[in-house]
Amino acid sequence: EPGNATLADLVSGSDLLTTFGEAVGKAGIAQTVLAASGPYTVFAPDDAAFAALGNETVAALFNDTETLDTLLMHHVVRETYTVNDLTAKANAAGNRTVLTTLTGDNLTVSTTDGNLTVGNATIVASDMAASNGVVQIVDTVLVPPGLVLPENQTAVGNQTPVGNQTPVAPPPGRVIRHVS
Repeated sequence: EPGNATLADLVSGSDLLTTFGEAVGKAGIAQTVLAASGPYTVFAPDDAAFAALGNETVAALFNDTETLDTLLMHHVVRETYTVNDLTAKANAAGNRTVLTTLTGDNLTVSTTDGNLTVGNATIVASDMAASNGVVQIVDTVLVPPGLVLPENQTAVGNQTPVGNQTPVAPPPGRVIRHVS
């Protein structure tokens, strides 16, 4: 029984969703969507999913609230879907079905070899019930079509100093002569 905990409460209280919870707080959707009446299903990427993006990408996302908000809203659909609901819906439609996210984009839900996938992510923890919906934890950050994430860049202070770089061998057949 979900009690009075909202989706925002579940996300902020989960040890698996610390980065997602921080992202929700930065984007401000915790107060607007995840604490709202719903019902919603949230496909929340776990911390490992955000780590796979790289620290620089996550930091850049956190500084671009418009892109972050779009990214997060792509993880939310209207209605409450348990894993059993999603599996039944997919099985009834030839092992795949489509849900519309709050960004208006589609997420394909499919069942293959006993795994339930949403887009390119697999549900790894399921059916965290809240008063206004359910959280399904996924192993990949879902990126809506057309959204370009900031790319990882090496910070200037982290570049290898020239004196520490390994020399590159000359191409075959080319001789390098040392002039004194």
